[in-house]
Amino acid sequence: MSALYTSIPTRFISNLFTTSGKPAWWAIGLVISVAILQSSLVFLGSFFDGTLTLPNEGDGVLEHYGVWAILITDPLLVIAAGFAYRR
Repeated sequence: MSALYTSIPTRFISNLFTTSGKPAWWAIGLVISVAILQSSLVFLGSFFDGTLTLPNEGDGVLEHYGVWAILITDPLLVIAAGFAYRR
């Protein structure tokens, strides 16, 4: 892998906030948009797979707390990493 390819996520995270600490709303909006797209695709995949809810002891996507914890905290962690980088 080239150095440019591996540095793109780091460069993006470092641009979430300006050097003065103000948020770059276009970048934060992009992170949130990707998170919404990811959540929508997981929901649609589960819908077409028939696993939104599962009978008996099974946990479908709507009942599994881990899935939603990951889908919600992923963009928050990226934004927090950008904020921490600028601090």
